[in-house]
Amino acid sequence: MSFAALEPIYETPPSSSDALYAAEYKDYVRTLKDDIENIAYKNYDASEVGTVSLSFEVGTNGNLIQYNVNDESTSASQKLIDLGIDALHKAGPFAPFPSEMAKRYSKLVFTIVLNFWIKEK
Repeated sequence: MSFAALEPIYETPPSSSDALYAAEYKDYVRTLKDDIENIAYKNYDASEVGTVSLSFEVGTNGNLIQYNVNDESTSASQKLIDLGIDALHKAGPFAPFPSEMAKRYSKLVFTIVLNFWIKEK
């Protein structure tokens, strides 16, 4: 998938004046992030350390449209990058957008940073 092929819609988090949308957005992002992290960290063998930053676009139906590895903020081996990308694919399709989000956007771009490190005992 090529992230540069389409022009993504970037969104700033909702203001507190729109409480329903803000709550839906926050819950959706938390669930999406947790799903990806759980898969990535479960499959991490702790053999090396690094940081993988992924931007990805999701449609209202929850399908992954495209993704990109953010080279400027990624400092990891190809093995860890592949682990992050694999987790992104396995976490999808994501839940459809909640109603207030779906009224506003047909797709959204999210960024997740996966930090792989070895916990000292």
